[in-house]
Amino acid sequence: MVVFKRQWILRDFKKGAGMPVEQWLEALRTLRTAISARDASRINSLYLPFDNLIAQYIHMMEMLSDYEKDPAKLSTGKKAIEKWIDDAEALRDVLSPLRSG
Repeated sequence: MVVFKRQWILRDFKKGAGMPVEQWLEALRTLRTAISARDASRINSLYLPFDNLIAQYIHMMEMLSDYEKDPAKLSTGKKAIEKWIDDAEALRDVLSPLRSG
């Protein structure tokens, strides 16, 4: 059951976030390297669908609200996901002017 649940979560993430977890992690590593190198062309060439990622995080928070009945665990989980949303929005907002300009 645990393996099935993990596979379902990974498939759901890929569907909602626009690419698999591994691809997101690699893209973010590449972004970090490009930012460190101040390589604007590399930054602009990256495919990072942050709006999809944010929507997936919101979806995950909704699923958590339906699944978790322990108020303390629910609060902790929601705070973590809200931080992920804030981080993704901040990255999207910082990178957006670079891509349009």
